Amino acid sequence: MKANPRSHAWLAASLTVALLTTGCASSIDPAAKADLDARIANLQVNSATMASGPAGVIARIPLAAGQWVQYRMRLTNGQPKLLTEKLIKQQGGQFWYEVVHDTYQGRTIEQLLVAVGHNGGVPHAELLAVRTKDARGRVNLLSARVLSLPIVTYGDYRAMAAALVAPWPPRPQEPQESALVPAGRFEGCYHKHSEMRFGRPPYVTDSWWHPSVPLFGLVRLQDNHGLVNELVGYGTSGARSDF
Repeated sequence: MKANPRSHAWLAASLTVALLTTGCASSIDPAAKADLDARIANLQVNSATMASGPAGVIARIPLAAGQWVQYRMRLTNGQPKLLTEKLIKQQGGQFWYEVVHDTYQGRTIEQLLVAVGHNGGVPHAELLAVRTKDARGRVNLLSARVLSLPIVTYGDYRAMAAALVAPWPPRPQEPQESALVPAGRFEGCYHKHSEMRFGRPPYVTDSWWHPSVPLFGLVRLQDNHGLVNELVGYGTSGARSDF
């Protein structure tokens, strides 16, 4: 199945957070490398099995403070990464959405303040502020006015915010399969195959989604450039900030 433009846009938005540092060319920090290697080596494999969701239900868990997910990644350069996403605070219809990137170059953190609502019955997300912390602990604050500027990096942040309210990517006619990842066995995952024909060879992704996983519902993703993304842990409560 070839992805239509709308599904391509959703996939690109929802995976922005996973791909932001894929092409990082920074030098390796020995301490960060040792810490990440140890954390990955000590990851516990969950033997639990998550049953299929209700038949015909194509929806994900509603957003709520405390939700979190963590993924073990293999980047296209072959290096590992831990990606943690969480909703750390809610104020009415506003959420603080935090993304933590643990790589061989160190830890970087992004916090997005996102207002979630509806515009004519369509879910809508407005990016109000961004706070970032680099591997050296330096903090940068971006206001809504700055984020509205047509700069590519800020477009990535807007895509991250939009992904929080985007409809679930699978469709009822897509096949349901079992997916085995460190977080456990997920029965009845929707398997989405996408091809983006903007280069040679085409960019191809296969992804598996389950309605019991908070935030985006992603269980596993792989592409034809060597990227692999696997769920290692998740929860509907207990998320705390690492900022």
